[in-house]
Amino acid sequence: MCVIAGPGSGKTSVIVHRIQSLILHHKISPDQILVITFTKAAALEMKSRFETMQQGNFYPVVFGTFHSVFFQILKQSFGYRSNDLMTNQEKNGMIRDILMQFKKEKEEVESTEWEEIEEILSKISSARNTCYSEIQTKKSKEDLFLHEVMQEYKMRKSIQRKLDFDDLILVCTEKLLQDKRELEYWQSRFQYILIDEFQDINPSQYQLVRLLALPQNNLFVVGDDDQSIYHFRGSDPSFMLDFTKKYPDAKQVILNLNFRSTEQIIQASNQIIMENTKRIPKGLIESQKKGSEVICHGFQSQEEEIQNILKMIQQMICVRNPGEIAVLFRTSSAFEQIALQLGACQIPFYSSEKITDRYSHFIADILLAYLKFAQTGKRVHFLKIMNKPMRYLSREGINEPFICLDELLAKRQFSESVRENVKRLAYDCAQIKSMHPYAAINYIRKGMGFDHYVKEIARKRGVEFEPWMILMDELQKDAGGYRTLEEWFCFIEEYQKLLEQNHCKQERKKGAVSLMTYHASKGLEWPCVILPDLNEGMIPHVRAWSAEEIEEERRMLYVGMTRAKEELFLFWILRGRGKEAHPSRFILNLIR
Repeated sequence: MCVIAGPGSGKTSVIVHRIQSLILHHKISPDQILVITFTKAAALEMKSRFETMQQGNFYPVVFGTFHSVFFQILKQSFGYRSNDLMTNQEKNGMIRDILMQFKKEKEEVESTEWEEIEEILSKISSARNTCYSEIQTKKSKEDLFLHEVMQEYKMRKSIQRKLDFDDLILVCTEKLLQDKRELEYWQSRFQYILIDEFQDINPSQYQLVRLLALPQNNLFVVGDDDQSIYHFRGSDPSFMLDFTKKYPDAKQVILNLNFRSTEQIIQASNQIIMENTKRIPKGLIESQKKGSEVICHGFQSQEEEIQNILKMIQQMICVRNPGEIAVLFRTSSAFEQIALQLGACQIPFYSSEKITDRYSHFIADILLAYLKFAQTGKRVHFLKIMNKPMRYLSREGINEPFICLDELLAKRQFSESVRENVKRLAYDCAQIKSMHPYAAINYIRKGMGFDHYVKEIARKRGVEFEPWMILMDELQKDAGGYRTLEEWFCFIEEYQKLLEQNHCKQERKKGAVSLMTYHASKGLEWPCVILPDLNEGMIPHVRAWSAEEIEEERRMLYVGMTRAKEELFLFWILRGRGKEAHPSRFILNLIR
């Protein structure tokens, strides 16, 4: 059976009642029932809800995530142990070593930053979760490079007999297909499989579930194709759309009664999502009384937008608990400024994701290292800048805690070209030391060729240069607000402390304003939801071109809107970065 459960329609209740019905009315043995979710929190919540319903009776139903369930199969049937699983530190370290090895072979000297490691791991995971054991090699250098990294990564894991997160699904499938006896055991063990959030399943997970469900095919899947927003993880809503084609005997049930939101919020959300063509029509209806109108408003600038949101929140918390308010964004990097403003006003906020700190970005780290070396001459800062851009300097012999470039020229033997590079660096640092912070950043970028260096790094990594350019512009703008470098450094230190203090722990969530991405907000709800930056280029994202990508971007906005129970605010800006900005095409019908 396939249950299409719209937002706020009670899908968790449907699953736990289904389990109870199987046990009490159909006399199914509880240990033959497997319930799969996508997160540990969801599995624990569902298990708790089910146990509460049983009023003290215990039934050994298995609840777990895809990865936890299939790792148990690997442990029990194929001898794997917990220490076979790679930690994030081990995985990052292995990729870093591979990247450094390849760069050394190609005589590239620049260091490997953690952003590059995360980017490579994300691409590898995406390729493998779409059932490609290795990426298809194309003509571009970036694809060929990724293929080489994947092959080396696979070989090193095999030698060390290690599994990463994605291997838990892929290796389990491979082992079961190779061992018919074990496959038949697990197919007999779990004869009734229930899956939550089925719209988020990826091809490798789908293949394994279909294998495990044979031959009875007792699958009960629940989800909402309109809330499929994890394509970057390999999820594919077509598995839900085509479920009755793959299983012709399956029934499809639509839950279209929304118990969460007001009539106005539901009508606005429906108006958005109905523009998508590849979806199951639901005709979502409300069960609550009417509420306030959805507020749509454009601001002249992002600064004005942030200040108005801050003022709104300050007014709301006079009558609401801060935990009843959420501000949702397309990306986590977008809520850095509102986080700073909330912290400055001593309004507690919560985020399940790490709030982006622009000063911790590797580009900011290098720029600040230039400024700090010019001020202090410390070795730790010199090592970060000496070959950025390339000056062909070696770390050998640079051991003193403080570096004087004039003394370095006197003591060390350099080729004529390297000597000229060091002389130029000494001159540039002397200039920077006496400059206003804004002018100093501008000098590093334009006078010392840092912009060109960053552009080259982006080209080599196969990533867009524009976001890094925006970051450097923002850093330079920040610097313009301070008279001296010392004042700016002091602000940065206090700002980073503020972020750390206001990154609320889970237990503080109920008393804090939530700052989240649309992705992180899925499955949650708040009485009041604010959606800023609803502009073209942000949603849909500037890199969303295909019809499929546009439809997923629209689903993301739909997810954000349907988190609201009572009040919903849709905001956009009219001008950004000196250019005219336009409201998202998705909301045009709402603001006319």
